[in-house]
Amino acid sequence: MRFFSRTKEKAVAKLELVRETTTSILLNADVSQGGWLVLADAWYPGWNVSIDGRSGKLHPADYLFRAVKVPERMVPHMAM
Repeated sequence: MRFFSRTKEKAVAKLELVRETTTSILLNADVSQGGWLVLADAWYPGWNVSIDGRSGKLHPADYLFRAVKVPERMVPHMAM
């Protein structure tokens, strides 16, 4: 997992993997600003993401990995 901010300022991100199974990942992300969370495992069109219980959009990153846009000023709990 890696977090990238949308600005040139250094982002502070605390990422915690809560649970991982063969079909899901649950993690907590405490971020200082909005940005992108990239998971270095294969992106596939069938994956879904929810942020604090609301559906989100999952994006391919570098054509291979999966990424999700993390909102500003939130401590999101993401399930993928």
